Amino acid sequence: MKTVILTDGGMGQELVRRSKSEPTPLWSAKVLIDEPDLVRDLHAEFIRAGARVITINTYSATPERLAREGAEELFKPLQKRGIELA
Repeated sequence: MKTVILTDGGMGQELVRRSKSEPTPLWSAKVLIDEPDLVRDLHAEFIRAGARVITINTYSATPERLAREGAEELFKPLQKRGIELA
């Protein structure tokens, strides 16, 4: 018998739906700074729903994407914040 492990999902779309900010190229990184409670609460909801694995909300906070927006110095702080909120 195989074991099924439930993961989180739909983080980006749910953040768009709940955030007060308009989506931008770095919107999901922006909510880590501007709306940390939203990110933390959404992680908690996934866990309460049964997720055994969660992913940090840093998929737009890559060196390449940040550099395109002139924000490469935010890479480490955003990664750290994403880990803290998860």
